[in-house]
Amino acid sequence: MWDGSATAVVAVGEGGWSAVELAARHGDAVGRLVLVSTPPLEQAEPEAVSAKTLPLYGSRDGGQMRATWWKERLGGRIEMVPGAGDDILERVWPRVLSHVASGSLRK
Repeated sequence: MWDGSATAVVAVGEGGWSAVELAARHGDAVGRLVLVSTPPLEQAEPEAVSAKTLPLYGSRDGGQMRATWWKERLGGRIEMVPGAGDDILERVWPRVLSHVASGSLRK
């Protein structure tokens, strides 16, 4: 049963679009958001997201550009995996967990 406290949402690829929409519509329910290799949205207002957001991307295949697009709209800190493409979830999973851990400090 949900106790009303904010939760964390982790999304990969295009699934990030739904996660951003959820965080924008239900900001009180989403306290932390991780976007892994999520492409930019064509039409959206992600600025409404108040969750502490962590964009994670591989440095190949336009990752820096996509990460910067999200950072400009959601803030947070970009983290890149050098020499990697979009398939980075396994490599970044420890970082994902540290971001969404309930005991971690909000900055």
